[in-house]
Amino acid sequence: MDWIVTALRYMGLNAVKPLEYPYDYYWNWCTFGTMLVPNWVWPALVWTLICLILLSRSRLRDAGVFALPPIIWGIHHHTALVVYLCLGLLPLMPLIVAAARLQPLDWKRARSNLRLALPGLLSFALVAAYLLWARQDLVFRLNAAMTMEWKVFFTVWWYPLSYGLLLPLAWFGMKELAQENSLPRDLVFSWLMASVVLSLNPLAGGAKYQYLVFPPLALVAARGYGHLQRNAPAVRRLLKAPPVVAVCGLLLFMNAPVSLVKDLPTVKDDAEIHATSDELEAMTWLAAQPEGIVLSSYRMGHLIPWLSGKTVYAGHWFMTLNLNEKVTEERYLFSNQVPLDYKKAILRKTGARYLFEGPSEAPMGKLDPNLPLSKVHGNATVTVYEVR
Repeated sequence: MDWIVTALRYMGLNAVKPLEYPYDYYWNWCTFGTMLVPNWVWPALVWTLICLILLSRSRLRDAGVFALPPIIWGIHHHTALVVYLCLGLLPLMPLIVAAARLQPLDWKRARSNLRLALPGLLSFALVAAYLLWARQDLVFRLNAAMTMEWKVFFTVWWYPLSYGLLLPLAWFGMKELAQENSLPRDLVFSWLMASVVLSLNPLAGGAKYQYLVFPPLALVAARGYGHLQRNAPAVRRLLKAPPVVAVCGLLLFMNAPVSLVKDLPTVKDDAEIHATSDELEAMTWLAAQPEGIVLSSYRMGHLIPWLSGKTVYAGHWFMTLNLNEKVTEERYLFSNQVPLDYKKAILRKTGARYLFEGPSEAPMGKLDPNLPLSKVHGNATVTVYEVR
């Protein structure tokens, strides 16, 4: 529905602009969108493999269900939390569904599901042992704490916009699936509940779990579509009508061309995805120099390790300990309001060998000529200094 919001805004309806917010995080909402984030794709694929193993009758089923969840934790612990919560919900799902339908509790299926989920749940002992060992390292411990600082989550009120027609179809699918008494039903419902619960949690980056809502929701929606085709002749006839087919095609495919109109005008000015030719040349030059820490703006702190291979003082937000303090210190180096002696103390504290000054650093101010810096490289817009 992003293209509809965009079209309305271009027609002068600026009141709809806040509705574009969830589409800025497409890679959170849609599993296909995570092709941008491969370290999310792989754990989702491994989790899908676990589901297939659970549904199989293989003699190696228990071994696979035990071995794979800790591997997922090593790739993306947010996905692993969905996995372990899903495995924990699997034995409870027959009881939850029976209670919701006011029927006798199905203890037999609950015990059967517990038997299937138990190897995976027991594998958390390996994860716990690893965490106890890893947290002995100060950097790991501080870094792990920083992941709790990212609090972005999406309120449930964004769901109708972001999932669109999947939601009403999923409603019919859930009603039909609830009539079944099967392992596939329990597994899909457990996955859906685990991912939704974690996505709505406001304590630890709920958005990181959002992409795992999409697969079970799409499965349930497909079941709902089939239900309507079989049981609602009026809907079946409507879905075959040429105007409806045309509208559905429009809904599905218009976003691509409209996105070009929406995004292309701003691309050339987007500092997040472009580096200037002078910045590229200076980083390439820096790659051939002796090792040493580099001071720069926060933006360049993301780029300098890419082409120069050098360590930066402040870079990726959760891979830089005490990030806010370090970014502030780098800003102070360029500020006219900070005394020279304090700037010299910052240089000593950082232990930096190089200072990178270019278009990204210009808004912070001008370097004091009395700082102990020697120019070692320059082009039209970028200067690299060595700290004396």
